[in-house]
Amino acid sequence: MKIEGCTAIVTGGNRGIGLGFVEELLDHGAARVYVGARKRADAEDVAKTDPARIVPVELDVTRPDQVAAAADKARDVTLVVNNAGAFEMQRLYGTDDPDAARREMEVNYFGVLSMSRAFAPVIAANGGGGIINVLSAGGIVAVPDMGGYSPSKFAARAASDCLRAELAPLGVGVTALIVGSVDTRMAAHVKVKKSQPRDIGKAGLWAIANGVAEHDTDPHSIAVRAHLARDPHGLAKSMAEFQQMPMAKMWAEDEVQAFIGDVMEMAMEGIDQGMEEMRAMHEAGMMPISPDTLRFTRLETKKLIKFI
Repeated sequence: MKIEGCTAIVTGGNRGIGLGFVEELLDHGAARVYVGARKRADAEDVAKTDPARIVPVELDVTRPDQVAAAADKARDVTLVVNNAGAFEMQRLYGTDDPDAARREMEVNYFGVLSMSRAFAPVIAANGGGGIINVLSAGGIVAVPDMGGYSPSKFAARAASDCLRAELAPLGVGVTALIVGSVDTRMAAHVKVKKSQPRDIGKAGLWAIANGVAEHDTDPHSIAVRAHLARDPHGLAKSMAEFQQMPMAKMWAEDEVQAFIGDVMEMAMEGIDQGMEEMRAMHEAGMMPISPDTLRFTRLETKKLIKFI
């Protein structure tokens, strides 16, 4: 679909990734952007930045009446960005808030489904368009201690696949975004290098414009996908084993997160620096084989040895 001249609605569009999408849509020439927020005042604050093109909408995706009202109001929409999300930071077992997982599922899965059902006929009536579902790396790898969040994103990813097939005859495309660490309030506890919200918005618009079914939006999600390809259950297993170590049990949750983040960041920086140095040597003629080729060959050889 074409982004320039489109009319979009963004759930949770008042901050974080949602606001990043709003800003990118405006920069890409969208004719109108409906900004959905649970508190109308929050959406109105965003509308002040471009009152000619931004329309504030009070929208809680867990409330069917507000979803229906939004679909009735925004009859010109051709693009839906299902960005609103909930993350309760609770375990599935041993949690002090058993209802947290249900709340996450209501927003992250049923909210996506409700918005898609309400707006698919609107988009179709306007000649076709698309739906972007903002998911998570926690939706392709089950992450211990992410309680209902990870399962809810798995569910939303499966729903994206189903909706893509069901809505294709209506001319409605569906793109699922696999998002890693982004500099937002929801990811404040994650202590790794983060992408910016507008980077995710830009990646998402590119993906839907080019008909991409599922897109890894940032270095973190790409790295998670690579780990997943090598060992589908290894990452979750390693995290679970770490949590059983005496050191992890002694630390508070934020200390554990900080430690994991520091280790991941040092590893990524070390790999990146080493690869850059070897690429420079290769370009200068001091290294006959590309380091990217060497790394690929090493990984494939390790997989072959493991298989044998």
